[in-house]
Amino acid sequence: ECKPDCNNNDLPDAWEIAQGLVADCNTNGIPDSCEDDSHAADTGDMGGFGSGAPATGVLAGCVASSTSVIVRIEAIGDLEAPTEYASLELGQTAVATLLFQATGQDCPATPDVESVTLTMAQWNAIVAAAGPSGNVAVTLTASPLVSLTQCGAAAMSQVSVTYGGSAYDCDGNGLSDLCELAAGGADCNNNALLDSCELLAGTAPDIDGDGVIDSCQTDCNGNGLPDSYEIAQGLVADCNTNGVPDSCDIASGTSNDVEPNGVPDECTADCNGNGLPDAYELLQGLVPDCNANGIPDSCDIADGTALDCDSNGIPDTCDVAAGATDNDGDGRPDDCEYAFGDFDLDGVIGSTDLAVMLAVWGAPDPIVGDLTGDAIVDAADLAALLGHWGPID
Repeated sequence: ECKPDCNNNDLPDAWEIAQGLVADCNTNGIPDSCEDDSHAADTGDMGGFGSGAPATGVLAGCVASSTSVIVRIEAIGDLEAPTEYASLELGQTAVATLLFQATGQDCPATPDVESVTLTMAQWNAIVAAAGPSGNVAVTLTASPLVSLTQCGAAAMSQVSVTYGGSAYDCDGNGLSDLCELAAGGADCNNNALLDSCELLAGTAPDIDGDGVIDSCQTDCNGNGLPDSYEIAQGLVADCNTNGVPDSCDIASGTSNDVEPNGVPDECTADCNGNGLPDAYELLQGLVPDCNANGIPDSCDIADGTALDCDSNGIPDTCDVAAGATDNDGDGRPDDCEYAFGDFDLDGVIGSTDLAVMLAVWGAPDPIVGDLTGDAIVDAADLAALLGHWGPID
């Protein structure tokens, strides 16, 4: 009964810890359930301030798990007029201005008092910026009309900070949150609160319900919505399925948008595979589209959509439109059909065409029949004709 028993169960704390009956995650000899993270520190009297000379001191800072931190400022000085006030900096952070502007008095027996409430995240950021020591520099600066000497020996100033209470265990697992964080518990936004607890309490949004705080997820367009959520909901396009909104791919230079139309070039039709969208090439006149179907002629020809019997890179219909003879009106230049072996222009290589060839057999440089281009109709031309036998496709 003479040993510490913080939970009043008639068992010494040290024995419970040694037996593993209670947790002591920070190994300070106090059961986690009895921990207290309260913190109080003050600068002591920093003296007067005014006439361009600030009052300075140091606060012993500790990381807080409380939801709020109270900073109390006490001062005796030349503070009676509305033009006489003070500002407070903790480290490099300005946390208050116009202190004592409405409440300050000149050299009273009792110090003027102001209080400022900081969020836990604000305070922890200030402590973190103070470096390994955690000692937070305090600077109390007066407005130009405040006199340093008016209150003489009575001048004083002091800043104190208080927060905390029983150690937080937001997830109810018997371990203090600070200990869990020290052991690597997830705190993606570095505010000294377990992510799971923020999500459980609803103090941090998780719009996509994936267990990750929204502010900790990639948000390339800075609109407060995770990229993955916007993509999943169809709010933004991700045509290349790389998990990044197209607009961000373009803005970052990851994707080109040469047109520009807001769509990455790799997601637009590029039938000739040269990295330039077909629409852009057509608009810039870099490739022909004689049939005005929005597809480069070379691609129409390559995929069989358009015929190019003379292999000049121009669809046959366009050759005809440009003046090539097409007596049978089938959309193919007659010269190409003759060269293929369709001498009667009926769309079929058959007996009539064979008869025409035999009629000019052996003739030098005939008008028709020389399919091989060697200036004579012979067995090679016959073989070519028979090789094309049947309907012309």
